[in-house]
Amino acid sequence: MSHTIFLVSALLALSTTSASAQVVRGMVLDSLTGAPVRDALVILLGDDGAPRGRALSLDAGGYAIAAPAPGRYSLRTKRIGYRAIESGTFDIASGEVRVRDILAPTIRVSLPSVTVHAQRHCVVRPGDGVPAFQLWEEVRTALYQTSLAQRGDLFQTTARRWARELDTLARLVHSDSSWLLTGMAQSPFKAVSAEQLDRAGFIERKGANTWHYYAPDADVLLSETFLRRHCFRVTSGEDGLIGLAFEPAKKRKVADVKGVLWLDSASAELRHLEFTYTKLPWSVAPSRVGGRVEFEQLASGLWIVRRWFVRAPRMGLERTFFRYGGSTHFRSRERLVSIVEHGGEVLDTRPLLRFSMR
Repeated sequence: MSHTIFLVSALLALSTTSASAQVVRGMVLDSLTGAPVRDALVILLGDDGAPRGRALSLDAGGYAIAAPAPGRYSLRTKRIGYRAIESGTFDIASGEVRVRDILAPTIRVSLPSVTVHAQRHCVVRPGDGVPAFQLWEEVRTALYQTSLAQRGDLFQTTARRWARELDTLARLVHSDSSWLLTGMAQSPFKAVSAEQLDRAGFIERKGANTWHYYAPDADVLLSETFLRRHCFRVTSGEDGLIGLAFEPAKKRKVADVKGVLWLDSASAELRHLEFTYTKLPWSVAPSRVGGRVEFEQLASGLWIVRRWFVRAPRMGLERTFFRYGGSTHFRSRERLVSIVEHGGEVLDTRPLLRFSMR
């Protein structure tokens, strides 16, 4: 019988910045009221327009980004549901602390309507003027916030993890075990690197009977590798949701993922991700395997993965005996025995480190 393994791990390291580095810092303020704006995404762009650093504005509106080297930069600021704003260029000298306050716009974005044209066309690397780009802007902001919050704040977390074995239709539970995890962790799970997934695929064979199934996390979805390998289109949903669907852009020899990132059509907030695997090693209905990741904004303003699960097939060897020529023969084939589900949910999360810049 084949073995199914889900590779998940907690991210426990805090990043540090050298005291001698050049830094851009300041306040993000509401352009109408002047009030501090928290949890706005601030991106430091190089002279070529490529991102050089990112930060979230904190409770008092403050942000700080370490520039990798002296040079000419600009800032791009985005908060979910509002238009982005870009600053003019400015220079940073070696070891300099440059103060740049930002007036955040109060104009809300209008998400695209789902049209026949938008549904039929799947585009690689959504660009300006494409309906998928408007959704990608909101998705990207939420994913960046999730990724940065996990890296920048250390959480005291109580989580429940479970492992289940379901029937072949993924409806009935044959066995179920769960356990609580309490401690300091920044993320309930983390996928392997986008480069490894691009090379080996989302389903990887390890040994004769062991398979690893990988799930995409925020960093994978944001990576240039993922954007290059997948195309995007707008799709309709129920209960006030609008979706950004993605799928492999070209046929690949390795297993990949396709799915939908669902947003609230009114607030533009990211709600959840649903995905399935492509190029499964066996003849198994794709709808029975895959996963779901649910996002939630905490009262503190931080975004986390609240609940997730991944499902994969467990295969077994079936032998059929028959008589031929006076002898007994048999045929062997792999068949679906059950569905294995690993998942988790955050029951309580408290940020231990949350600084305000004044």
